[in-house]
Amino acid sequence: MPARDFPAVSDAPDWKNLNLRLGASYNLFGDGRTALKASLGRYVPYTIAASNNPAANQAVTTGRTWNDADGNYVPNCDLTNPNANGECGAWSDRTFGQLRAGTRFADDALSGFNKQFANWQGSVSIQQQLRQGMALNVGYFRTWYRNFLVTKNAAVTPADFDSYCLTVPSDSRLSNSGQQLCGFYDVKPQLFGVVDNVRTLASNYGKRTEVYNGVDVSLTMRPTQETQFSGGLSIGRTVTDACDLIAKVPEALFGLDPAANTGPGTLTSGTPGSWSPVQNCHIVRPWSAATQAKFLAVFPLPWGFSASAVYQNIPGIPVTATDPATNSQIRPSLGRDLASCRGAAVCNATVNLELLNPASAFEDRLQQVDLRLSRRFQVRRFRVRGSLDVANLFNASSVLAENAGYGSQWLVPYETLGGRLFRVNAQVEF
Repeated sequence: MPARDFPAVSDAPDWKNLNLRLGASYNLFGDGRTALKASLGRYVPYTIAASNNPAANQAVTTGRTWNDADGNYVPNCDLTNPNANGECGAWSDRTFGQLRAGTRFADDALSGFNKQFANWQGSVSIQQQLRQGMALNVGYFRTWYRNFLVTKNAAVTPADFDSYCLTVPSDSRLSNSGQQLCGFYDVKPQLFGVVDNVRTLASNYGKRTEVYNGVDVSLTMRPTQETQFSGGLSIGRTVTDACDLIAKVPEALFGLDPAANTGPGTLTSGTPGSWSPVQNCHIVRPWSAATQAKFLAVFPLPWGFSASAVYQNIPGIPVTATDPATNSQIRPSLGRDLASCRGAAVCNATVNLELLNPASAFEDRLQQVDLRLSRRFQVRRFRVRGSLDVANLFNASSVLAENAGYGSQWLVPYETLGGRLFRVNAQVEF
């Protein structure tokens, strides 16, 4: 594509926020042993202006199907032609390379009073001194999000999408093995590649919520100056709902939209470029998926040595399955070829479909134990503290990232917890 020039853009963004922060503590019984605490605050994330630059959000990529009929691994077609030709289907985004931005930003997505994506955080806790050097803390925490954004293709309406089902492959590792999974969408063929994206507040189309509720319990003990123990349990879950929004913006279920990926303020955990079924518009993560336990102990040993140990038990990563479903698999339910097949004589197009609810399956929990043995030495006017660390004492190999593409390599780990590690440290003070 030729070089392009864009005029200067100012006030991208121009947010004005009034963030309330309140905190209070109360000596409940007047004896200094029981404290009741509460807090409430509004918080906004750090915003980088470049992320809202219209020039940076133009349509810089497009996709097309390719049927390698002669098996030479070369797409025998004119790649610059947006229409189906040769072995290639039509461009998935016909605005590719144009001077205008592929995604336009509505005014409410760049400016306004308290319009920026934000969250409210509230908590109530009670701290009780059980005895000298020992305290118990129990707290309730709630976080809820506001001002979600969504990317709406202004060139289409909900009526321009046809729904279809897919028979989930028979696999004992899939909770819905062999079942009909419905609620997927495909745009009508005549509108395939027609894109006029507008980034705007989701509330312009429908209601969308995300709320976290959790309880933390922690205990701290310091029997002596050299001995310390602390630990606790955190139990919570997040409930996300965007069903009202999806009814009016079904394209938000497509994983390329930032509004449909994982993290705060998002809908699904699908792979970018994949479709999630409509029932994933309401996700209730189980309590166990956010339950954590962590403990720390420091204690003295004979001959001036001291030891410490840390134990943590946290949830495993969610298991997802992105299936590259073929046109032949989808056609019986859709009643036609996929829109990406438009103009192709023979269509072997595929579309990535999410087979699992992102809150339905998780890898094994991560459990890790770390140890440290240390001793302080006095060498003339120098104080030397030496220590031996053993990270991941039991050599746990919990999965941290894995292949989500359903197929022969599905669930093959990309990253696991680092193996047992010994480390020697020395600190010199003078």
